[in-house]
Amino acid sequence: MGQAAEGNVITPKLVGNSVGLHPVWLIISLSVFGSLFSFLALLVAVPIATILGVLIRFLIDKYKQSTLFNGSE
Repeated sequence: MGQAAEGNVITPKLVGNSVGLHPVWLIISLSVFGSLFSFLALLVAVPIATILGVLIRFLIDKYKQSTLFNGSE
């Protein structure tokens, strides 16, 4: 019971806070990279997910500042 709580709750929360990812996205990225690729992909899953998260947030901010979103010309 303790190991399950540590592996599914505590560790994702700690790692997610340190890299700026929500724990759910961290678990999803590890699951997807692990199932689609190999064990070595698990080593780069967190950095790649973090990079994708930063890029998506940047693009959303740029879109919200654009004239397309604001409706002004």
